[in-house]
Amino acid sequence: MVPCVKKNNLTIFEPNDTTFQLAKKLSCSVFYATILETKGIGVQTPLQDALTWNKPVLSDLLDRLCLGKQTLQAAEVIKNVPAGAKVVVYGDYDVDGISATSVAMDLMLFRGASVRFYIPHRFRQGYGFHDDVAREIAKLDCDLVIVVDCGTQDYDAINVLRSANIPVVVFDHHLVEGNTANANAIVNPQIDGDDCAKKLCATSVIWAWIWQTNLLPKAKLLEIIDVVALAT
Repeated sequence: MVPCVKKNNLTIFEPNDTTFQLAKKLSCSVFYATILETKGIGVQTPLQDALTWNKPVLSDLLDRLCLGKQTLQAAEVIKNVPAGAKVVVYGDYDVDGISATSVAMDLMLFRGASVRFYIPHRFRQGYGFHDDVAREIAKLDCDLVIVVDCGTQDYDAINVLRSANIPVVVFDHHLVEGNTANANAIVNPQIDGDDCAKKLCATSVIWAWIWQTNLLPKAKLLEIIDVVALAT
C-alpha cells in the first residue's frame, strides 16, 4: 500500500519579493531563502539569527533550550547526593530507555556514587515504572532513584519510594495527561518546555540537562553524544 499526501494537506511556499530580498541580504540562492522562510526566518530577521540557523553551534542551541521549570530543582537533588551514595537508575526497555539509563549511570558514577540499574522485562512487565519493582528497590535502602524514559505519571511506584524517604528524579519525554507523579523533580519538556525541547527523546533530555547544569564536563558529554544520536 503506497501512502498518499493530498495537495490540500501541504503548505506550498513560492518565492516572492521578500524571498529575493532575503536571498540578497544573505548572499544565498532564492531556493535556500525559500527554505529559510519555511522555518520562519524572513528579511526582518536579525542577520546573526539567520546565519546561526545556517551554521548552528551546538552550545548555542543547548543553552537556549528550555527543558522546563524543574531543571534547577533536579540539579539540586543530584548535587546533594554524597560520594559513595547508593543510586538506582530505572529505565525503559527500548533503545531510548537503555541509552538514557547509561547516560544517567555515567553521571552518577562520575560523581562517585555506587550505581545499579533496572530495565523492566519487555513482555512480563511492559512499559513504565511499576509499583512492585519500586517496592523491591525500596528494600535496597538506596539514597536516590533516577527514572528515565517513563515515570512522569507513574504515581503509585513513585509514592512507594517517597513513602520510604527515597528521593526520586524523573527524566522523561512522554506526553502528559492530568497530574504528574509526586517526584522530587521531573524534567519533562512536555510539561513546560519549549517547542524544540518537546521534540527530544528521553536520552536527549537528560543529556541536554546535564549540559545546562554543568554536572559533567562538556568533553565527557561530547564523548557520549553518539549514544544520544542512537536514542534519537
